[in-house]
Amino acid sequence: MTADQPQGKQVMPATTAQAATGEADDIPDDPRALAEDIERTRHQVGDSIAALTAKLDVKAQLRDAGNAAARGARQRRVPLAAAGVALLLAGAWMTWLARRRAA
Repeated sequence: MTADQPQGKQVMPATTAQAATGEADDIPDDPRALAEDIERTRHQVGDSIAALTAKLDVKAQLRDAGNAAARGARQRRVPLAAAGVALLLAGAWMTWLARRRAA
């Protein structure tokens, strides 16, 4: 254990750490390419964090589920209205027939 290594922490050499994570030694030598690589990595990490945050946001998930249910209900409203009109017409026709036979 060294002075800069905390107690109970194991530090793996860079080559072993890269081999354990499956990373190749493809760090660019050009400073501009390195800066682009860092920026790309930051965007990827940011996107990953945003996706995880969205999955963990229960309120947003419930709101989205409610919106989806409301959209489905609006889409089913027209067939339900048509069925209601058909039922009303069938009832009126049956009433007309019953009154006609009774007369």
